[in-house]
Amino acid sequence: MTKLGFQLYVNQPCFYYWRKGDKIVIVVVYINGIIIITGNCNDKIIETKRPLAKKFNIKDLGEPKQFLGIKLPVLKEIERRESLN
Repeated sequence: MTKLGFQLYVNQPCFYYWRKGDKIVIVVVYINGIIIITGNCNDKIIETKRPLAKKFNIKDLGEPKQFLGIKLPVLKEIERRESLN
């Protein structure tokens, strides 16, 4: 992941992030092969998926709706809330 420009989050060996200005992409990698890629920079997300797809058998399931039983807000919903503040 570091070769793709991501940094390892402190003390979290499975959590990588890429940030440029207000754009961020987060990659979470699990031992059982689950990879979650999310963020607000579609170009970087696509740029990240390509080399991973060449090396691993991956399947794009779209944006996550929930994670570990926690409902995740859609990024557009978060941006809408921020614009109201």
